[in-house]
Amino acid sequence: MASAVLEILKEIQELDLKLLTIEKEEEELRRKIDEATRDAERFATFAQRLEEDLKELREEKREREGRLQENRARIQKDQKRLNEVKNEKQYKALLKEIENAEKAVKLLDIEITSFEEKIARKEEELEKKRQAVDEKNRGVESLRQELEEKTAVWRRQTEEIRAKRQSLAEKLNPLVVRRYEMIRERRGGIGIIGVKNETCLGCFIQIPPQVYNQLRKGSEELITCPHCHRILYFEGNNQTSAT
Repeated sequence: MASAVLEILKEIQELDLKLLTIEKEEEELRRKIDEATRDAERFATFAQRLEEDLKELREEKREREGRLQENRARIQKDQKRLNEVKNEKQYKALLKEIENAEKAVKLLDIEITSFEEKIARKEEELEKKRQAVDEKNRGVESLRQELEEKTAVWRRQTEEIRAKRQSLAEKLNPLVVRRYEMIRERRGGIGIIGVKNETCLGCFIQIPPQVYNQLRKGSEELITCPHCHRILYFEGNNQTSAT
């Protein structure tokens, strides 16, 4: 009887929807892991760039500090030479050199202070980025652990569902099962759907009255919707809709 076949197909579809739900849950969790991993990598890249910026700033600061020491040493040397100068022209020239070196020292002091401030800001920013990277990595690890735990459950559930599905499918003509599977693949996972008030609950289009009457009275053959081509059954008082 077609009614018995329909009941088995409805059970098979329910199992197929459970399998589909498991697949979607796994896909969604893997998507979250990929997204979280990309975020962690992006933050790590930011941190690496900050480290490179810090390296350059520290090198420039060291270069200014080296020049500062050179100018201070020159000032000390020239001040000592003042006592050894024999004429006024050399004395004035030496004073000019000392003056220029002192100006250079003041300028270098300002630049070094500026670099110190920049370095302090960069170090603070880098520390925040490192903390963010650690947080992102912990999030990734947590999601991976969740995936590992859920995968074991999903595999067990999938095996149980497929075994039950196989048992049900063996009760039907293979051609009927194949027909249902082909429709399901083409119609978003829904191969069999109810009809209520002369309307297919899969595509929500009204079916011909004679087809509706056939379903209501019962038919020896499987009847499909003339619009969405899903296998139909009389819904009665229980409404089911496709997604």
